[in-house]
Amino acid sequence: MRTLQVGDRPTQLALALAEFGRIEKTLHALNYIDDENRRRATLPQLNRGEGRHSLARDVFHGKRGELRQRYREGQEDQ
Repeated sequence: MRTLQVGDRPTQLALALAEFGRIEKTLHALNYIDDENRRRATLPQLNRGEGRHSLARDVFHGKRGELRQRYREGQEDQ
């Protein structure tokens, strides 16, 4: 990583890699917009994840938002 930065400034290679990453991200977004099947397949996955987060918020709210055990394993169990 040191070869990609000189002092606080990125090198030309680092800037080029960042631009390449932006191109890949743009192509991915355009393919996603263009492919209706991919969009339809993504929606149930998003809904499933949101449902899990909603359940976790409701369960946590039931405990008044407090973690009663300090150690990590106990927090996971709660």
